[in-house]
Amino acid sequence: MNPPRRSAGACVTLACLAIAGCNGHAATPPPTPSPSFPATSSCRLLTHAEVQSALGIPIEPAKAIGFGGCLFSIPDGAGEVDFGVTAFKSASLAQEYVKQQAPVGSSCCKVSTIRDLGQLAVTITGKTEGTSVLAVFGSRVLTVNISWNAAITHPGMALTLAREAAGRL
Repeated sequence: MNPPRRSAGACVTLACLAIAGCNGHAATPPPTPSPSFPATSSCRLLTHAEVQSALGIPIEPAKAIGFGGCLFSIPDGAGEVDFGVTAFKSASLAQEYVKQQAPVGSSCCKVSTIRDLGQLAVTITGKTEGTSVLAVFGSRVLTVNISWNAAITHPGMALTLAREAAGRL
Protein backbone atom coordinates (compact mmCIF):
# COMPACT_ATOMS: atom_id res chain seq x y z
CA MET A 1 0.00 0.00 0.00
CA ASN A 2 1.31 3.43 -0.90
CA PRO A 3 1.47 5.95 1.97
CA PRO A 4 -0.97 8.87 1.86
CA ARG A 5 0.15 12.33 0.92
CA ARG A 6 0.00 14.26 4.18
CA SER A 7 -0.43 17.83 5.21
CA ALA A 8 -0.23 19.35 8.65
CA GLY A 9 -3.52 17.66 9.48
CA ALA A 10 -1.83 14.31 9.96
CA CYS A 11 0.92 15.84 12.03
CA VAL A 12 -1.65 17.79 14.02
CA THR A 13 -3.61 14.63 14.77
CA LEU A 14 -0.54 12.81 15.99
CA ALA A 15 0.38 15.82 18.10
CA CYS A 16 -3.11 15.94 19.56
CA LEU A 17 -2.99 12.30 20.53
CA ALA A 18 0.38 12.83 22.19
CA ILE A 19 -1.06 15.81 24.09
CA ALA A 20 -4.07 13.74 25.08
CA GLY A 21 -1.85 11.05 26.48
CA CYS A 22 -2.66 8.30 24.01
CA ASN A 23 0.87 6.98 24.03
CA GLY A 24 1.24 4.23 21.48
CA HIS A 25 -2.34 4.38 20.19
CA ALA A 26 -1.71 6.52 17.11
CA ALA A 27 -0.98 4.88 13.79
CA THR A 28 2.64 5.01 12.71
CA PRO A 29 3.08 7.85 10.25
CA PRO A 30 4.24 6.88 6.79
CA PRO A 31 7.90 7.45 5.97
CA THR A 32 8.93 10.57 4.06
CA PRO A 33 5.58 12.36 3.95
CA SER A 34 4.99 14.71 1.06
CA PRO A 35 2.68 17.71 1.07
CA SER A 36 -0.63 17.39 -0.70
CA PHE A 37 -1.12 21.14 -1.26
CA PRO A 38 1.08 24.24 -1.36
CA ALA A 39 2.17 25.53 2.06
CA THR A 40 -0.33 28.38 2.08
CA SER A 41 -3.44 26.51 0.95
CA SER A 42 -4.80 25.58 4.40
CA CYS A 43 -4.59 29.15 5.70
CA ARG A 44 -7.42 30.04 3.33
CA LEU A 45 -9.76 27.65 5.16
CA LEU A 46 -10.23 29.82 8.27
CA THR A 47 -9.92 33.54 8.81
CA HIS A 48 -8.34 35.29 11.76
CA ALA A 49 -11.78 36.64 12.72
CA GLU A 50 -13.38 33.17 12.63
CA VAL A 51 -10.72 31.61 14.86
CA GLN A 52 -10.73 34.55 17.27
CA SER A 53 -14.53 34.44 17.47
CA ALA A 54 -14.61 30.68 18.15
CA LEU A 55 -12.04 30.99 20.95
CA GLY A 56 -13.38 34.24 22.33
CA ILE A 57 -9.87 35.65 22.93
CA PRO A 58 -7.26 37.54 20.89
CA ILE A 59 -4.96 35.44 18.71
CA GLU A 60 -1.85 36.12 16.68
CA PRO A 61 -1.88 36.22 12.85
CA ALA A 62 -1.84 32.97 10.89
CA LYS A 63 1.41 31.26 9.95
CA ALA A 64 1.81 28.61 7.30
CA ILE A 65 3.38 25.47 8.77
CA GLY A 66 4.94 22.39 7.18
CA PHE A 67 2.99 20.09 4.89
CA GLY A 68 0.46 22.77 3.95
CA GLY A 69 -1.00 23.44 7.39
CA CYS A 70 -1.83 26.67 9.15
CA LEU A 71 -1.29 27.85 12.73
CA PHE A 72 -2.81 30.58 14.89
CA SER A 73 -1.05 31.10 18.23
CA ILE A 74 -2.68 32.26 21.43
CA PRO A 75 -0.56 35.03 23.00
CA ASP A 76 1.89 34.29 25.81
CA GLY A 77 2.25 30.66 24.75
CA ALA A 78 -1.18 29.73 26.12
CA GLY A 79 -1.97 27.47 23.18
CA GLU A 80 -2.62 27.31 19.48
CA VAL A 81 -5.07 26.39 16.76
CA ASP A 82 -3.72 24.48 13.81
CA PHE A 83 -5.43 22.85 10.89
CA GLY A 84 -4.76 21.22 7.57
CA VAL A 85 -5.92 18.79 4.94
CA THR A 86 -4.46 15.34 4.29
CA ALA A 87 -4.97 13.75 0.87
CA PHE A 88 -5.21 9.96 0.54
CA LYS A 89 -5.30 7.77 -2.56
CA SER A 90 -8.91 6.76 -1.85
CA ALA A 91 -11.89 7.57 0.34
CA SER A 92 -11.61 4.20 2.07
CA LEU A 93 -8.00 4.95 3.08
CA ALA A 94 -9.05 8.35 4.41
CA GLN A 95 -11.80 6.75 6.49
CA GLU A 96 -9.47 4.05 7.79
CA TYR A 97 -6.96 6.71 8.82
CA VAL A 98 -9.59 8.57 10.89
CA LYS A 99 -10.71 5.34 12.54
CA GLN A 100 -7.10 4.58 13.51
CA GLN A 101 -6.60 8.08 14.97
CA ALA A 102 -9.75 7.87 17.11
CA PRO A 103 -8.97 5.34 19.87
CA VAL A 104 -12.55 4.45 20.85
CA GLY A 105 -12.67 3.09 24.38
CA SER A 106 -9.25 4.45 25.27
CA SER A 107 -8.74 5.94 28.71
CA CYS A 108 -6.68 8.79 27.25
CA CYS A 109 -9.36 10.74 25.49
CA LYS A 110 -13.02 11.17 24.81
CA VAL A 111 -13.96 10.28 21.23
CA SER A 112 -17.31 11.37 19.82
CA THR A 113 -18.77 10.77 16.38
CA ILE A 114 -20.07 13.78 14.45
CA ARG A 115 -22.98 12.69 12.29
CA ASP A 116 -23.42 15.73 10.04
CA LEU A 117 -19.90 16.62 8.89
CA GLY A 118 -18.35 14.85 5.90
CA GLN A 119 -18.61 11.12 5.34
CA LEU A 120 -17.01 10.32 8.72
CA ALA A 121 -16.05 12.74 11.47
CA VAL A 122 -14.95 12.56 15.10
CA THR A 123 -13.88 14.82 17.92
CA ILE A 124 -11.02 13.71 20.14
CA THR A 125 -10.77 15.53 23.46
CA GLY A 126 -7.80 14.92 25.72
CA LYS A 127 -7.88 14.85 29.51
CA THR A 128 -5.21 17.51 29.96
CA GLU A 129 -5.17 19.71 26.89
CA GLY A 130 -7.01 20.20 23.67
CA THR A 131 -9.58 18.96 21.22
CA SER A 132 -9.25 17.82 17.61
CA VAL A 133 -11.81 17.28 14.89
CA LEU A 134 -11.05 14.93 12.01
CA ALA A 135 -13.52 14.83 9.11
CA VAL A 136 -13.41 12.84 5.88
CA PHE A 137 -14.43 14.51 2.62
CA GLY A 138 -13.95 11.99 -0.19
CA SER A 139 -10.26 11.10 -0.16
CA ARG A 140 -9.28 14.07 2.04
CA VAL A 141 -9.20 14.46 5.82
CA LEU A 142 -9.67 17.87 7.39
CA THR A 143 -8.07 18.17 10.82
CA VAL A 144 -8.67 21.07 13.20
CA ASN A 145 -6.72 20.96 16.45
CA ILE A 146 -7.03 23.34 19.40
CA SER A 147 -4.17 22.87 21.85
CA TRP A 148 -5.54 24.99 24.68
CA ASN A 149 -6.96 23.97 28.05
CA ALA A 150 -10.30 25.70 27.44
CA ALA A 151 -10.91 23.36 24.49
CA ILE A 152 -11.27 20.44 26.90
CA THR A 153 -14.44 21.83 28.44
CA HIS A 154 -15.57 23.54 25.23
CA PRO A 155 -14.90 21.05 22.40
CA GLY A 156 -17.54 22.84 20.33
CA MET A 157 -14.91 25.46 19.48
CA ALA A 158 -13.04 22.93 17.32
CA LEU A 159 -16.27 21.69 15.76
CA THR A 160 -17.31 25.24 14.87
CA LEU A 161 -13.98 25.83 13.15
CA ALA A 162 -14.15 22.47 11.35
CA ARG A 163 -17.59 23.33 9.97
CA GLU A 164 -16.38 26.72 8.75
CA ALA A 165 -13.26 25.22 7.16
CA ALA A 166 -15.30 22.43 5.52
CA GLY A 167 -17.30 25.04 3.66
CA ARG A 168 -14.11 26.13 1.87
CA LEU A 169 -12.74 22.72 0.89
